[in-house]
Amino acid sequence: MIKPYQWAALILYPLTVLFLSSTLAGHIPPSYFSNSHNIFNVYFVKLGWLWTTLAYSSLLIFQPTTTTTTRTTNNKNKLLQSLGRYLCMTLYWIVMTQWLLGPSFVDRMFVATGGSCHFENTSSPLIAAAINKSMLLQQATCRSSGGRWHGGHDVSGHCVLLIHASLFLLEELMQLKQGNKRKQVFVFGLLGLWYWMLAMTSIYFHGYRELLSGTFFGILGWIILYLGFFPRFRSLSMI
Repeated sequence: MIKPYQWAALILYPLTVLFLSSTLAGHIPPSYFSNSHNIFNVYFVKLGWLWTTLAYSSLLIFQPTTTTTTRTTNNKNKLLQSLGRYLCMTLYWIVMTQWLLGPSFVDRMFVATGGSCHFENTSSPLIAAAINKSMLLQQATCRSSGGRWHGGHDVSGHCVLLIHASLFLLEELMQLKQGNKRKQVFVFGLLGLWYWMLAMTSIYFHGYRELLSGTFFGILGWIILYLGFFPRFRSLSMI
């Protein structure tokens, strides 16, 4: 059964992306956040899962300690369950945005829908060889080689990461809610930053179809794992 806070999250993130991408995108002037080299994008979003891992770790570190044997055992079991959930969510993020037996899922989807790495000047033998051997199938490799993604459906990796990470932190925060709220400020702060950057992504980057597909895949992992997979396995259960 879906809990009230889960319903709220399920509505909030898609509605935010849909509203901002359909009403404000293209209608407001450029700002600091419209430049992809802004400090929050470069040092936070680009390292998003690292920051999410640090925030998650702070939740575990600052949990209340107990002295009784029973409670200590229960705490150890909950810790192992939580770590198992973290590994599953990490694997989903890797498959979606980093690596899937080579290019990630979103990169494979881009190429499968007709996209490719485009170069303004293909006179370089090295570039020509890379294109001919179909080596440039990853966005990061394409850009580092001087090319750009062209054509195809470019799923918003930012949406995937920001929503996936936010839902993970939200679930673990609710699971470990007995901790000191003042010591959870890092997590609340990161959730706020992730939501703000999701809003900036919806306004300044991608088309609304790419944003919505990114939102879909950002939510999909949470639905599969937290609403489907985890409750069925005691070793990963939230209970």
